[in-house]
Amino acid sequence: MTPAEELAHEEHVAKILSIRGRGRPSHWWESTGLTAIAGSLVGALLGFGGSYLLKEQEFRTKLALEHVQEMQKAIVAANEAMASMLKANEERLLIATGQMKDLDLQQLTTIARETNRLQQLWRLQRESAEVGAILAFDGNPVIAEAWSGARDSLERYTDCVEDFYERFRRGGAPMDMCAVEKSGTLRSVQRLRTQFTNGYVAAIRRRP
Repeated sequence: MTPAEELAHEEHVAKILSIRGRGRPSHWWESTGLTAIAGSLVGALLGFGGSYLLKEQEFRTKLALEHVQEMQKAIVAANEAMASMLKANEERLLIATGQMKDLDLQQLTTIARETNRLQQLWRLQRESAEVGAILAFDGNPVIAEAWSGARDSLERYTDCVEDFYERFRRGGAPMDMCAVEKSGTLRSVQRLRTQFTNGYVAAIRRRP
């Protein structure tokens, strides 16, 4: 068969197939409109899925940020409560050991009133500070133990200073009064601050 005859044969076959296919019902998957709809639907689903994942990520990030902020508040509240009582104890210690003997009576009275105010403030704040710290750190037993240790040490130090202060309001107490209790308290408070820092840094690193 010559090339011209082959070409004529192929055209004849194509014409026959075209005629036979005119009356044949088309399949649903061959519809161009349906194909377009399917493409749009897939695109919409992909867009929705991407939007959902993005919002979920944003939600997780928001929760993590709020958690970190709660930790910050708890750390500041606990630190301020303890720092105030440490300041009051230090001033009482200075008075009892005669290191403020150059102050007049009015000045000493002002200091005494302020230390009393700080002690009352500590008694009001210590419970809420404890609950706030434990909740903010999700009940972490290390934080709870460190807080209890610092709180109890500070209470013993305060009791010791108060006892000497009542007996030596005009000086005369030994210079090393409550030295053991003070040293133990400072170590316990520093341990608590270290645990606060470790917990806070760990939370920062876990943020999505």
